[in-house]
Amino acid sequence: MKPTFDARIVMYPRIEHIRDYIAWRQADVHINNQYNTCFWALVGSGVSKQAAQNTLRGTLSDFKNELLYSRFGINYNNLPEIFRKGSILYRLPKPDQASNPTKLEKHTLPKTCVECAPFCSIVRENLPRGVEICHEDVIRDTFWVCNPHLLE
Repeated sequence: MKPTFDARIVMYPRIEHIRDYIAWRQADVHINNQYNTCFWALVGSGVSKQAAQNTLRGTLSDFKNELLYSRFGINYNNLPEIFRKGSILYRLPKPDQASNPTKLEKHTLPKTCVECAPFCSIVRENLPRGVEICHEDVIRDTFWVCNPHLLE
């Protein structure tokens, strides 16, 4: 299944609120994708949609991980980051914003995984200059430390 686009425009008064909101959105990507991965694996194995919903209703992440692994041989943590973390579009720093351009460039340019390379290349062709796509963890501090210009 191809990724779909879901975007929001929000205004928050403080940087902490923005980071919390973006982290919540990425956590939501994980929750929804894990559910859908389980749901469609069950349906693909011959279980009805209603039965799949009933099986998954009220379950937590550990149950879904075990279901995927024990019944379908899928290790959820090995799925491509594009599905587990979603896609983040962000502006690259302007030359005057990069205090150490070599270090910043090394960290801001995203790793492209083999599974999502075709998707990302199509998106990159259509992005305005200076905008990048990645599937990085925005919940932890690393992304924000490497991209301080996004919080200025």
